[in-house]
Amino acid sequence: MKWTFVIQQKLKIACLLGVIMMVVVLFNVILQKNISDINQSVNSIYNDRLIPATDIFYLSESLHGRQLAMEKFLYRDGQDVRQLRSELERYNSRAHQLISKYEKTYLVDEESVFLSNFKERINQYSALEKKMLILLAASDQAAGLRLYETRGRIALESTIAQLSDLTVIQSAVGSKLVNDTRGIVATSNFLSDLQIVLAIVIGAIITALVVSSKLISKPEANFNLN
Repeated sequence: MKWTFVIQQKLKIACLLGVIMMVVVLFNVILQKNISDINQSVNSIYNDRLIPATDIFYLSESLHGRQLAMEKFLYRDGQDVRQLRSELERYNSRAHQLISKYEKTYLVDEESVFLSNFKERINQYSALEKKMLILLAASDQAAGLRLYETRGRIALESTIAQLSDLTVIQSAVGSKLVNDTRGIVATSNFLSDLQIVLAIVIGAIITALVVSSKLISKPEANFNLN
């Protein structure tokens, strides 16, 4: 009866150890997923936030260069319209390259809506710009200047100003990614601490089993000697 009781107790402890080991394995799986999520978040902060933030600066620079090229021509006489057109096309191509690059990153809904509206604004200004170039090519600089001052400058400057809204969106999404990463790190630290506690519990159970086995085996050895 004593041995039956001992076996039952050992089976219970073995089941407990099995459950603890399963929990440890589960924690390891969660930790591995957390590490993967942290790596993904860091990559997203760099590839989808930091690099695009730099591209926003270059995009703004390109639009300002476009404005400067047009104003230099309009407020100065004797320049070549073909040279102006070539310069504006270069700035326009650069802007579209940057926007296309931005669209390939991970975008939240606000960014997708913003880029759609932003491209529409650029296209609207490009249409005005073509009209101005036609007038300038026809040597009607006064009409070209009037179109720029009444519509062109306003359209371009409002487009440039809109980039600040994208910066705000970028900052908000970046902050959310950082907070999410902090939450994942905190969870991982908690699970790691819990694993240490479980390891100590397993060690204590194994020690108790060894001690118990020794205590039970001694009376039996004495009985056999008698």
